[in-house]
Parts: sequence; structure tokens; C-alpha cells
Amino acid sequence: ESDTSAQGRLRAWRAAVSMAIDYPLGVGAGSFNSAYGRFYMPLSDGSYGAQRWISAHSIYFKVLGEAGFPGLVLLLAIIATNFRENVRSYRAASAHPDLVEIEDRWPATLNFGLAGYAIAGTFLGGIAYPHLYLVSALAVSARNMTSSRIVPATGRDPRTASRHGLDPRTAPRPAHPLAIARSQLRPYAQR
Repeated sequence: ESDTSAQGRLRAWRAAVSMAIDYPLGVGAGSFNSAYGRFYMPLSDGSYGAQRWISAHSIYFKVLGEAGFPGLVLLLAIIATNFRENVRSYRAASAHPDLVEIEDRWPATLNFGLAGYAIAGTFLGGIAYPHLYLVSALAVSARNMTSSRIVPATGRDPRTASRHGLDPRTAPRPAHPLAIARSQLRPYAQR
């Protein structure tokens, strides 16, 4: 109760919930501080900083206040989708290490970074920082480097293989496309 930083965060988070209830689509991007200071600042309790315009200090509450419930759902969907796709990329890279260009630990490392951002974002308001967007781009790249190599070589998408009763870990592995191309070029090189 005596920590002004913690009390300020709690006031800001309550204000963000009130903003989302009053304006389900939010108060507008970049408008949290202004809306808080003009309409949602509680009456002064005499503590230091109680009458200051403050930031939400949380990506979740900042998005909730500025973009409303749809914005919060979108943020959570981006985080969950990236996490799920990284798990799929990890499984595909582990099942077919000879077909993909990345090691299986890359998608797992991306998930560590994503989890760190999601946890730290609870207490930091850096939604405008490019961290989430960079991790998203890297997740898409990892996904492309796994499934785009496996599907043409095996004829099966590793994401749906388990749904159709096929286990990608025990399926016979075809020759690498580069090995096939080299074997077809050898007769011409011997001339």
C-alpha cells in the first residue's frame, strides 16, 4: 500500500478496465494517458503521484484501454498463434531434420522469447516496441523453412499427418531433393 509505483499501476489497470467497459472499441491508439488524465484519474488520496497522468505499464491493459476488447483478443491471438506455430515448426524440424534448413531448437528458442515478452509485458507497456512483430516474423520464417520443405518432399503436411493416423517420426524419409538433383546431374558431369 505504501509503494507508489505499484499503486499507480493498479490505478492505471482499473482505469483501463473502466475505459474498455465505457468504450468497448477503446479510447483510441496512443490515447491512454490523455483519457486517464482527463476522465479516469481517481480523486486525490494525498499520495505522491496520485494526480499525475500515468501510463498503463502493461501491454494487456494498455491495449484493453486503447483498442478495447477486440484489440485485447487480437493481441492474445497473435501471441497464442505464434506459440502454436513455433511448436509445430519444432515438431516438424525434429521429425525431418534432413529436409529442413533450420535446427529444431530455433522454434523452441522463439517460444522462449515469446514467453519472455508475454510475461514481461504484464508489467511493461511496450506494445509499440517491435518485439512482438519481430518474433512474429521470425515465427513465420521458421514455419516456412519447415513445412515448405517437408510437404513437397513427403507429400504430407506435418501439421495434419497426426490427424490422419500418420506419424511423421516413423514415416519413411524420402531422399533429400538436393541429393536427387545431384544424382540426376552425375551422368552429364561424367561426359
